[in-house]
Amino acid sequence: ALSIGKHNSNFSIMLMMTEFKGVLKRRLLSDILDRTSYPRDKHRFIINMMEKFELCFPMDSADDKQFLIPDLLPKEEPYTGDWEDALAFEYHYPVLPSSVMSRFIVRMHLLIRQSTYWRNGVVLEADGSIALVKADREDKKIFIRITGNPNTRRSLLGAIRTQFRSIHNTIKGISDEVQERVPLPNQPHVPPISYDHLLMLESKGISEFIPEGHNEAVSVKALLDGIEPQGSRQSLVERIPSQQRSATPKKPASKEIFVSYNWSEESKAIVDLLDEEFQRRGVTIIRDNRDVTYKDRIRAFMRQLGAGKAIIAVISEKYLESESCMFELIEIARNGNFYDRIFPIVLKDAQIFKPIKRIRYVRYWEEQISELNEAMQSVGQANLQGFRDDIDFYHKIRATVAELTNTLKDMNALTPEMHQDSNFDELFTAVMEKINE
Repeated sequence: ALSIGKHNSNFSIMLMMTEFKGVLKRRLLSDILDRTSYPRDKHRFIINMMEKFELCFPMDSADDKQFLIPDLLPKEEPYTGDWEDALAFEYHYPVLPSSVMSRFIVRMHLLIRQSTYWRNGVVLEADGSIALVKADREDKKIFIRITGNPNTRRSLLGAIRTQFRSIHNTIKGISDEVQERVPLPNQPHVPPISYDHLLMLESKGISEFIPEGHNEAVSVKALLDGIEPQGSRQSLVERIPSQQRSATPKKPASKEIFVSYNWSEESKAIVDLLDEEFQRRGVTIIRDNRDVTYKDRIRAFMRQLGAGKAIIAVISEKYLESESCMFELIEIARNGNFYDRIFPIVLKDAQIFKPIKRIRYVRYWEEQISELNEAMQSVGQANLQGFRDDIDFYHKIRATVAELTNTLKDMNALTPEMHQDSNFDELFTAVMEKINE
């Protein structure tokens, strides 16, 4: 525990909550912390730990002297604009921890619009769409409203949902209990509809239904299409409790070992070597060039990989700039327990160990979004089937690549040379321990 300078620590915290409105100035650390235990040369470490645990974010990327602490922001909600006819989504909780919203604000701070934030909410902006995200702790709900470009609203919602899903997975008991709800457009008197229920209706071929409190049938597909592309929804049906779907035997957890990698020469050479070594020890790993045959559905294989119990990932620059590889990495994260199930081998050119290097991947996917947006605007809307799904996925990559690479860089992954020198012994041992759990 940190040793606090009692003489004026309460005063400093009050200043951050009132005069400074949640802003931590580095010079205040000398007043807040015990100067003997935490001299000035330790302050950067303290800030790093606060950032790691998602307690604060830098106010200016060019200056690390000021940081915003969302939990110390004013409670009063500022005027945020008109949210009529907005795309709407909600989370309903049995209990809503305050850390959910504050961590979300930290994670999404690069998209904050015009410094509009308060303790329980934030306004975000991306690609012509604006999102209001706010929590009501008494009602135990988080409300999301998105206005703007119809072609990018769904993408921004996807980025928001990805971050909430990741936060939920880190809080025991929340992930299985939180409910995703879809409000019926312009019908505030109708209770929001369970997203899982809509997925179940679609899986059973039911195209319309009459919601409780409404007297007209509504389209299942129209509601779902506003939230997520149909291709992405197909894999989500499996998360619905079996009693809500047709009686299908539940598959046991797979004990197969997968490998995720880019087909560049260096990555392929490493995978060939570890494949050979694992086979020498009597274990065959699942890899695409051997286990995906002619006309097999590639995305189905990648989803299977993402759900695997153990996945070896060879991380390189081309991997992090590959749509297919990022699909696999995001699928691994979406299936939960990312840290426990992934076993990375990080190549030198990935350069994920310095923040400035990781930022280039965010910039790369922003450029891909911009190029595809520009190309889509050059053709008629009727000819864009499938392309909207692509740009939604690019947004999802951009929203998650920083977090995923940050997790990977914190893992003690041996270099490719160390793995080869030991005949992949430590990797084999770690993977088999996971498989045999």
